[in-house]
Amino acid sequence: MTGQPAGTPGIEVLADAEALARRAATEVLRVLGAALEQYARASWVLAGGSTPRRLYEILAGRPRAIDWRRVELFWGDERCVEPTRAASNFRLVRETLLARLPFSGHRVHRVRGELPPAEGAADYARQVAAALDGGPFDLVLLGLGADGHVASLFPGALPAAGELVAAIEAPAEPRWRVTLTPAALARTRRLLYLVRGRDKAAALARALDPARQVDLISDQVRPRAGATLWLVDREAAAELPDRSPGPVVA
Repeated sequence: MTGQPAGTPGIEVLADAEALARRAATEVLRVLGAALEQYARASWVLAGGSTPRRLYEILAGRPRAIDWRRVELFWGDERCVEPTRAASNFRLVRETLLARLPFSGHRVHRVRGELPPAEGAADYARQVAAALDGGPFDLVLLGLGADGHVASLFPGALPAAGELVAAIEAPAEPRWRVTLTPAALARTRRLLYLVRGRDKAAALARALDPARQVDLISDQVRPRAGATLWLVDREAAAELPDRSPGPVVA
């Protein structure tokens, strides 16, 4: 939606998962393309899980939409597994994007999930700090778990304030994860949430309820100077109250 007050997230409700992925692809290309018009490179934090897979497949079919060689890739979180394992977020991106688009290898900043968690977190923190040099990401892509978790930031397991990368013991397998923290995820010019499925409806309604008193993880991941857009499918939007700011069904 357009015209929302400063600081208010935009919300768009799409008819189904395919419409959601196609709208997300348009937004990703718009944001990264705009960044490449202003800067030498564009930085994008990727999400794992099943929801963004179709988005990545659509983007892989657009090899000339933008100069992918100038796009810097990061991961919002990673499971502490070998990069060849099915649970690896890197493997998902490698199969859907890296194998099909002309990314420059030195711009792909992988979380080394095969390392012990603390070592993997320290290694990734060094990569992020060196690549960004204090600047923000251009685009952060996130999902929302049915329990309200974001990246690998789970209720009751948030990292210490001030950290940019943390090793987290999750409540589900694989137990150990490396994740960007709320402080790191908030350093972005554009935050894009993708939420799909009826099982996410209650969590989404809580996250977007302005009358709610309990702080959620998504409350802490707010861009300092950028904008937030929630793209959700009709099933995920099933419990959104009428007072939510301006859903648009496409």
